[in-house]
Amino acid sequence: MLDASCHCGAVRFQAPTPTEITRCNCTYCDRVGALWAYCPPDEFTLNSDPAELIEYAPNQGAHFSCGTCGMVTHGRSPDWSDTDKSPDSGSEKISYNVRMDVDFDRSAVPVVELDGRSQW
Repeated sequence: MLDASCHCGAVRFQAPTPTEITRCNCTYCDRVGALWAYCPPDEFTLNSDPAELIEYAPNQGAHFSCGTCGMVTHGRSPDWSDTDKSPDSGSEKISYNVRMDVDFDRSAVPVVELDGRSQW
C-alpha cells in the first residue's frame, strides 16, 4: 500500500501500490504534473478530514487538492475502461497522485502516456 500525503500533511491517504502509472497530457494534468494510478473506491482510504480538501470539478469527475499547501492528491471519475470510449455509468474509479508518496519508487513501474488532449 502507498501511504501518501500532501506537502504539509493535512491530506493523507492510503491506496494500492500500482503496477503501472499514467502520465496524462490533458490541460489539467499537464499543468499540475500529476502521475496517476487508479483503483476502485473501496480500495482508497482518505485518512484526513474531507474539510481539508478543495474540490475542482470541471467535467464528469473531480480533482481534490489540499486546502493548505495546494498539492493535487486524488480524484474521482466515471470508469472509462470500456473499449467503446464511453464512461461506465454507475461505476466510479479513484485516481491518486503517486507523487504524494515520496517513498514510492516510480521507476519500478511502467509509465503509460495518456493522450488526454485528444481523447476528451
